[in-house]
Amino acid sequence: LDKVTFNPLINATTSCTEEIEDGILTRTCNSSGSGYDGATYKLKFTIETVQYNKYQDAWNTSVDIAASKPESTPTGVEYLASSATNEAGAEYNATTKGNMFQFSHTVNGNTVNETRYIGDAPNNYVYFNCDEPQEGVEYNYASSCEVWRILGVFDVERTDPNDTNNTITEQRMKLVRGTDLATTMVFNSSQNNDWTVSPLNTFLNGNYYNRTGGAATYGLKTSAQGMIGDAIYYLGSVSYSSNFGTTEKIYGEERGTTVCGACNSDTTKLTWTGKVGLMYPSDEYMVYGNGVNTTCYDNPNGCSGTNATTGWVFNSNKLNGSIITTWLLSSGAGNSVSVLSARNGGGGLYYYYFSYDSNGVRPVVYLSADVKITDGDGSEGDPYVLTK
Repeated sequence: LDKVTFNPLINATTSCTEEIEDGILTRTCNSSGSGYDGATYKLKFTIETVQYNKYQDAWNTSVDIAASKPESTPTGVEYLASSATNEAGAEYNATTKGNMFQFSHTVNGNTVNETRYIGDAPNNYVYFNCDEPQEGVEYNYASSCEVWRILGVFDVERTDPNDTNNTITEQRMKLVRGTDLATTMVFNSSQNNDWTVSPLNTFLNGNYYNRTGGAATYGLKTSAQGMIGDAIYYLGSVSYSSNFGTTEKIYGEERGTTVCGACNSDTTKLTWTGKVGLMYPSDEYMVYGNGVNTTCYDNPNGCSGTNATTGWVFNSNKLNGSIITTWLLSSGAGNSVSVLSARNGGGGLYYYYFSYDSNGVRPVVYLSADVKITDGDGSEGDPYVLTK
């Protein structure tokens, strides 16, 4: 038994007492109010622990408890793991293009494993930001939800709510909005590439997350808010040496130790904790890995033309049906104004977009670890359905 919860919509005030007798904890709660007026409820639990392979002898039973345990619905992470290619570096081909692919990186001496959807058209569509069901009305996901895309499954850190000095690491699904928001935005009109104080950050985690103000008609709804968890985002500044270099180099610098030029050497700004972010440059260009397109994977700055179209992220950086230059999360190292972006004209990673420029915005969120996939196959015609 995990927990017992009374209907939270019923207005009731409870007061509880506990007593322990013969090792048994009894918790007695009395309630008052319009919901449980005058009622008393008692729950008593007796727990006996035996060696895991001796319970049949100890309890004189022939029932195989492990075998008879009802199957639980796997989390979305567990569900997707069953379709991931298991071997790091496995090559992409026509047979496996719908699968997730594993990548293995070395960052600060540590090995980081993650799984991503790569190629030009993977089955990573998901219904998200949906209207709440209405009683007596048949629910239609296509008309009630937005369609987002799953970037992959990642080890994500968040602050331990029971000890703010520690972090918890969980495997969580990372989503990006299916296309850019309906308007372009500046990163910071004050010529400042510090994401932690960016008005774009304030908008995404304020009006957009709460569906208020300028985002009252297109922000996140209650259903989406309930699935999103806080996450620690990396804000390492990316250098333009060798025209950025490879995707792997960029990945390491995103998680590196170079703070943005406008951060005044404040190393606390190498990370940021929040709910809504933007894609990393590596999210844009890792989709060309594992044999999809070595030109774009080895040289994101030079990714253009038909090479760029082999990546699904570039193909969906769209506003009103047209591919648009889209902001990425990382700052450009060496100055206080450069913010990286993916260009619309060619698709390459670009350094010389300044914070006061106006570009497309694709919100990114990490779902809570307990979110499940309960329907759909992830295709464009049958996106995954999420529940919590």
